[in-house]
Amino acid sequence: MKKATNVAFQVAGLWGMSQKLGPVAYLQEYKDLSSETKAMVEMEVQRILNQAQDDAMKLLTERRKELDLLAQALIKYETLDREEVQKVIRGEDLPNRSALPPDAPLILSLPENPGLPPITGPSGPDDPPSAPPPVSPTPSSTS
Repeated sequence: MKKATNVAFQVAGLWGMSQKLGPVAYLQEYKDLSSETKAMVEMEVQRILNQAQDDAMKLLTERRKELDLLAQALIKYETLDREEVQKVIRGEDLPNRSALPPDAPLILSLPENPGLPPITGPSGPDDPPSAPPPVSPTPSSTS
């Protein structure tokens, strides 16, 4: 949601891609805007996010059959290439693929940086991680 909100702010307040706000780059001087103008920008951001959520829900609902077929195929085969995905969502079989055994372990491949904020303990995930204490050089002994 944080990334989606940032993109919506850029769309409405930086790139001037809002019919309601017009082609004005509000974010460049956001701190100097009146509270009324800030409220307009924020309401437009909220509208953009609500519209995106509605569009996503409509798409997922309309494509539920294809999503279920795809989920079943991924459980059965674990991976699919583009051509196989297209066949699955058309309801076609994959005759050249062998299914995973029912007791096969689930192997997750996680990205190195999934784009999530670090969890830093009691201070919360939005706070930057604390830096380790500086290492002081050891004094050299002179003889």
